[in-house]
Amino acid sequence: MTNEEIIELAYLSLSEELAKRQNKDPPGGIDLLLLTFARKMLEGKPYAIQSDNPETVRRVRAIAAALGVSPSRFEQSERDTVMLFAPPARN
Repeated sequence: MTNEEIIELAYLSLSEELAKRQNKDPPGGIDLLLLTFARKMLEGKPYAIQSDNPETVRRVRAIAAALGVSPSRFEQSERDTVMLFAPPARN
């Protein structure tokens, strides 16, 4: 699933349409961590991610950039990466 599709699904999950489809499973291949991250940013809530997977870190950063969000904290060690995101300010 592409980053754009994850963001679109996050928007949908916040809409009333998803409430009608609540009992359906999410599309195959969706990474729930990425979807949750996108939803939290769209809801205006902070979110922290800790991962030892470089691909997950890359995708989170790409989705964040697409949403106009930068990590307020980014720490990388030999074992894992910790990122803390504050959502973009809404006007």
